[in-house]
Amino acid sequence: MPAVRVRPLSGPLLVLAGALALLVLSLMTWYEVRLGRLPGGERFAAQLAREAGFATSANGWEPYGLLSDALLLTVVVGGAALALTGLATGAALVAPALAALVVGAVGVVLVGLRLLDGPQPGELVSTRAPAWLALPATLAMLAGAALWWDRAQHTGDR
Repeated sequence: MPAVRVRPLSGPLLVLAGALALLVLSLMTWYEVRLGRLPGGERFAAQLAREAGFATSANGWEPYGLLSDALLLTVVVGGAALALTGLATGAALVAPALAALVVGAVGVVLVGLRLLDGPQPGELVSTRAPAWLALPATLAMLAGAALWWDRAQHTGDR
């Protein structure tokens, strides 16, 4: 069976695509309060929330605080910056590839934790599709980084 040929820049391109997808998805609505489950009905709860200034939805940046936001920012910016470095250098350097592996792994863990333990109370908050799509975006970053790292390790084998 012939070996599958992989383009040298496919790893950094996959990391960049995953980072950009994560950025776009993180700005979309990840969580939404199901107002119909509150006492008094949906219309009453919506009016009460509006009058009190309560948010009934949140994107990927809002519910978790500064440390989590800093980690998400590191994953997005770090992944994009490392991928651009790889594209500029021809993807032959091991250090940026290894750093991209770490960034991708942090992204997978961070998004995974956000999916497993969403905002509380869980009975009232639903997780929307962009939050679920963020997981494949971070997995793409991790896969691209693994491909890139493997390619960088074996540049002399060609």
